Formats: sequence, C-alpha cells, structure tokens
Amino acid sequence: MNRHFNILVSIIVAAFICSLTSCVSPKKVILLQGSDSIFASPQKIMQDYQLRIKAADRLTIKVHCQDKELLEPFTNEITLGGTTSGVQGGLAEGQGGFTVSPEGDIIVPLLGKISVLGMTREECARKLEQLIKDKGYINDATVKVDFQDAHITVLGAINGGVISLSSERTSILDVLGQCGGDVTVGAHRQNIRLYREVNGERIMYRFDITDAKLFNSPCYYVQQNDIIYVEPSSTVLIDNSPFAKWWSLVGTGLGVVSTIVAVIALVK
Repeated sequence: MNRHFNILVSIIVAAFICSLTSCVSPKKVILLQGSDSIFASPQKIMQDYQLRIKAADRLTIKVHCQDKELLEPFTNEITLGGTTSGVQGGLAEGQGGFTVSPEGDIIVPLLGKISVLGMTREECARKLEQLIKDKGYINDATVKVDFQDAHITVLGAINGGVISLSSERTSILDVLGQCGGDVTVGAHRQNIRLYREVNGERIMYRFDITDAKLFNSPCYYVQQNDIIYVEPSSTVLIDNSPFAKWWSLVGTGLGVVSTIVAVIALVK
C-alpha cells in the first residue's frame, strides 16, 4: 500500500512541478503597470509627435488659390504631373512626388532648390507659400504638403510587417494595435527595440511596454522609417532549441513509461 501511495505522490509532484515551469509571471505580461501612480494627476505630453522631413522622404505638394489662371504655371506640361484644372495645382516631380536629397533639399519648378530638412509639413508649406508670394506668382497661395509613403517596419515575435503611417500622431501602442492587438506571451515585452535615423545617424531605444513609464519615452511616438523589433522571450528561444525538442520527446516517452509502470504497480 505504501509503495502504491509513494508512486501516486511522485506522479502528482512531477505534474505539479511541470505546471509551475509553464507559468508566466503576471509582471511579465500585464501592460502599462504603475499607471495608477503615474496618472494620479494629469501628465503633460512632452514629446513632439509631428513627423519631420528627412533625407529620401517623398513629398506631395499642392497649391491652392482663388484665381485658377494664376495656377497655370504650376499645372502646365513643364511642371510635370499637374493635371488639375480647378482652383488647385499639383506640383510634382513626376508620379513619385518630390524626393528629399541627402542634403535635405527638394527642387521645385519655378521656385528652385529649397532646403526642407527637419521641417514639419506645416513649416514646409508656409515656406513654400512665402516663396511663391515673394517671387510674385500668387499673393493668396495656400500650400499643402503631405508625406507620400511614410511607414515603419515591425519585426520579431508579433504579427508585424511594413505599416503605413496614416496619421502623424502615431504611438507605439497604436502600432501594436495595428499588428493585431496585444504582443504575444512569447515576446520579451520588457526589451523591445526601436531603431531610428536622426541627423544622419542611427540610434537605438529600448522600451518596456509593461511599464507605464513608456508614455514618457522619447520613442513613444514613432517616426517614418523607424524599425521596431519585438524580441522573443527566453522561454520561446529555449523551447525552440534542438535540445528542448529532444528533451520534450524524452520527457513524453518517460511520461508514458511512468504511467504504464504506475498502472502495473497498482494492478499488482
């Protein structure tokens, strides 16, 4: 009887230990922990979320005014891509828009070379409006500038890919939402990396989405061409190693053998 009891206890203890090893601490899973203390009072948003023009960006520029005849220099055959005959003109370097040079310039027909590096869309638009007015083309010109293909790339333990930035105010949490919502349990949520190009240099940020301090991170709002890498957790890396796969098969075999032995012992 004691032998049978010891066998049952051994099986139960082994099963319990296995269940413990498969558990994940809530601190490694729950997002934005510490929010209650951080947001005990309203927090001022310190980060600049506006996208700023960088080298190799492509821009779309449109000019508006009341007198459509004044727009003809911006919509004729010399100004490529202008097809609008109403009260707006499309400035285009071709179908690809205006590509910012490595030096941060764009070349606009009639206006020449213009430095736009580091400007926001609004700052660029106001500069173009002033140039159009100063050169005597249109006194009441209104210019609209848009990023043509602003995007980021998300890789790693998440359903990522290349994501277009439909809004200038896009946060890390917005990106995760577009990738299907929550980051999987198999991801290392405390060590997500973001690579960003700043003034001709590439820098890396690390951030922890389980900590509400994320809201104060300089990379909370993403920028065009950011690369986000969600690192797999150590558990996933171990589980997918050749040794782990071999040990899993061994464990399964030992479990079957142990069950058979236990049943035989109980029958006897």
